[in-house]
Amino acid sequence: MKVGIIGGGAMGVGLAKLLGDAGHEVRVLASGESSAAALRAGASVTAGGATETVGFDAVADPRALAGRPAVFVFVKSPDTAAAASSLSGAIDPGAIVVTLQNGLGNAEVLRAALPGNPLVSGSTAIGANRTAGGEYRIAGIGETVIGGDATACEVIVTLLRSAGLPVRVSGDAELVAWEKVIVNAAINPLAAIAGVPNGSLQGSAAMVAAQEAVVAESCTVARAAGFAIDCSAALVRVRDTCQATAANICSMLQDLRADRRTEIGAINGAIARQGRRLGVPTPANDVLVALVTALEARAR
Repeated sequence: MKVGIIGGGAMGVGLAKLLGDAGHEVRVLASGESSAAALRAGASVTAGGATETVGFDAVADPRALAGRPAVFVFVKSPDTAAAASSLSGAIDPGAIVVTLQNGLGNAEVLRAALPGNPLVSGSTAIGANRTAGGEYRIAGIGETVIGGDATACEVIVTLLRSAGLPVRVSGDAELVAWEKVIVNAAINPLAAIAGVPNGSLQGSAAMVAAQEAVVAESCTVARAAGFAIDCSAALVRVRDTCQATAANICSMLQDLRADRRTEIGAINGAIARQGRRLGVPTPANDVLVALVTALEARAR
């Protein structure tokens, strides 16, 4: 299949590598021509213990994604609106748009900007990071869960499974988004604050207790919003994700190390905002937002 990927970061490049190895024609839309040129020239990618230099089909013009029946969005949540606007009129009207991004609200932004395109949204436990030296690493492959347009989901399941990725379909895309954001909320900020890979969190009793507090609080907010979240199952997903991506440096820690804006506002911040709207206290999420925001300010 001809596939488009928006975002030349760790997740975008990681998926491009996995799909390319499976024989698909993948084109990456990078943030600019210099980034696209660097990917075309060759990027060092480590997967399964093997490192190779891979030259990607990378572009800077969204119109170059025309004729691709599936387009994955892997930009940061604050950049989703700009990405959606750039796709409007650039991709084919029937192209499937897939978001596996962190945070709440990305699917709604894409749906509003691209009302004629089938939308698939979900979560993925693929762990990918980019080192300070510019090397891309696929540090773990866990389950991907998607929902949305039924026919489009079938296409995406076939595509991802062809690359050896475990994937399943959920009948409730919004529930999937909540399940994902709760996992992210219990892993990303704690790993970012501690400065450790995901797997290290499970080796600390204090961090496990903190994760439990965040999950319990976030599940209470989700249930108040009308989503039947199982708190015990959510804790299992957090543990399993930490194990499946044990060596991964989460995107929030990558952003802090690179002096970039994090997605804390779209993850823990989004849960806290929902809590305020619904009258549910969110002290655990509020503290994590405050701490990560302070680290962002210090980095700048």
